[in-house]
Amino acid sequence: MKIKRSLRTHLLIFYTILVLLCLIVTPWVISVIMGSQFDVYMQERATEEQREIANALRDIYIAEKGWNLARVNDIIARPVLRGPLMAVSLSDKTGGMVWSARRRGAQIVSWQRISITNPMMPPQYQSDPDYPPNNPQSRLKRQTLPVIANGVNVGILEFVSWPLPEGVEAQFLDRFHSYLYIAVFGMLIIAGGLSLLVANGLSRPILMAAKRAEEISGGGYNNPEGKVATNVIEIETLTNNLESLARSLEGQELLRKRLMSDVAHELRTPVTIIKAQIEAIADGILPAEQTNFTACVKEADRLTKLIANVENLSNIEGESLVLKKEQVDISAMLTDIVNSFSLLFQDAGIILEQNVAQGLFTHADGDKIKQVFDNLLSNALRYTDSGGKVELSAGRETKNNGKALIIKVRDTGIGISDNDLPHIFDRFYRADVSRTRATGGRGLGLSIAKAIVSAHGGAITAENHRNNPGSTFTVVLE
Repeated sequence: MKIKRSLRTHLLIFYTILVLLCLIVTPWVISVIMGSQFDVYMQERATEEQREIANALRDIYIAEKGWNLARVNDIIARPVLRGPLMAVSLSDKTGGMVWSARRRGAQIVSWQRISITNPMMPPQYQSDPDYPPNNPQSRLKRQTLPVIANGVNVGILEFVSWPLPEGVEAQFLDRFHSYLYIAVFGMLIIAGGLSLLVANGLSRPILMAAKRAEEISGGGYNNPEGKVATNVIEIETLTNNLESLARSLEGQELLRKRLMSDVAHELRTPVTIIKAQIEAIADGILPAEQTNFTACVKEADRLTKLIANVENLSNIEGESLVLKKEQVDISAMLTDIVNSFSLLFQDAGIILEQNVAQGLFTHADGDKIKQVFDNLLSNALRYTDSGGKVELSAGRETKNNGKALIIKVRDTGIGISDNDLPHIFDRFYRADVSRTRATGGRGLGLSIAKAIVSAHGGAITAENHRNNPGSTFTVVLE
């Protein structure tokens, strides 16, 4: 079973692991590099000192024309035997021991050959189990360096030392590691505190956003606590989108209530009229004449048309819509539509103009597209007062790196309020809440028009004129 944890716990675990890795790996790498580089430094320094000793002995040999053991002792013994270096010996070119010195604690024990015929090993070496020739397993390291005078090998220097680092150098490294571990421990505490602060800073606004989402799901669209304070851009975007969603859902809830009210009204009116007519005829109040039955039939037709419109919209918005696309001459279609509406506009005292470019073609369902512009011109006729003007224009414009077909219906009518403008393409939405038959309509025409245009991969928008009365509907097709 997968264990679920809070975001705060996940962040704490993640930061803790990250900090531990950084604070363990980084000091280890530093320690390894420091140790290896320190060894290299000590080895290079020891090698340089050994060369200097060899050069000094060479100068003594040349000056004295042989080995002056007193001067050899002064040069090598106390100045050299320090740090990891434990013993130094000088042999002549035949391998016989000339001089040697060894450090024992704080004392330095030296030995020098009395005569050329005494090439024996110094006594302190003969019984020393740590001396490398006596013990191959000894930890001591043995290095030799020739002494060259005037191009001739006059002796061999031997250095015996502990492995690096030892002594003072080892103490230095130990102190360095101790301070490093103390620093790591301190950084671990600081990083833990910072991780806790960061985890709380990230999880708290997200938890508040989750709480706000739960309130929205329960219908609490208003936020009395105000906006969640955060300095994280992504979380701020999340909270802003939540509030936008709440406002949108609140608007949709109001539209739903209004939709149910409008649908009930649209269904109630014809049903009530039919019922009243039939009851009056049955009670003998109205005679059973053709005129009274005709009124019932008209209301039934009105109800049937409403149901057909709803069904048509559902089909267009659903997957059952089948478009019979073909090459359509939009220029000729719009001209025919203008001609069919010309008498209606003339009777209403409204000027109808067209500014349609010639040779406009598109691949579409001609009948469905004609239905869109029939609806737009009908609305323009309904909401434009006598003496006003309606213009239908069409042409190709560059849009999204291509030539799009732009068709506009512009009127000088009453316009659309800012509150109604975002909802005019919703089902059963009408800006005229009074539902008077003078402005008429069932609130389905623009919904059907939008569904048809969307099915063709296009877009339809509406906007009010800024300085003049009226509005413009724009249809964009490929």
